[in-house]
Amino acid sequence: MTLPEEYLGRVIELCESVRGEQKSFEFFHATQVILKYDIPAAQLVDDLFGKLKGATHSTNNQGSKGYATLDYEDSGWRASQLTKLQLLVNKQPVDAICRVIHTSQAERLGRQWVTKFKEHVDRQMFEVVIQAVAGKRIVARETIKPFRKDVLAKLHAADITRRKKLLEKQKAGRKRLRAVGNVVIDQSAFQSFLSR
Repeated sequence: MTLPEEYLGRVIELCESVRGEQKSFEFFHATQVILKYDIPAAQLVDDLFGKLKGATHSTNNQGSKGYATLDYEDSGWRASQLTKLQLLVNKQPVDAICRVIHTSQAERLGRQWVTKFKEHVDRQMFEVVIQAVAGKRIVARETIKPFRKDVLAKLHAADITRRKKLLEKQKAGRKRLRAVGNVVIDQSAFQSFLSR
């Protein structure tokens, strides 16, 4: 990577965050730096160039431009600790959303996935649980609360036993819904989740 010296700190932080290992560091001109890193190919194809341009942008009046250049070559294969990250909705796997990632990124990415997916799933008549699972371990969880229907609104009398009976009936109905209820997820929810 070739970049202006003033952005060196941000670029080194970026390279460290994508599991890069620094190989060399040299000054090209008085203000230009050449950095050489070993970065996993999976991180390289996951928009590393866009992130690099974002880390080296200028905020002057002429707009923002990235001032870094990136060149890469294959440095060989290495063993790595990978895990499968998958979303579960009410303990059922969502096959469309699954990815193999490095173990160190499982919790961070799992947390991002469940919060983002929660925004795109509609509320149901029963509680919806969204979980991110890395391997066999749950790394993140969000809950979408059910719709609330006021079953006591039509009750005018102050009869406590009638009140309890209606609430128990509602509770049993929700339990039955949860047991047989499948969560309906629109195709647009998947599309908006998968778009950046």
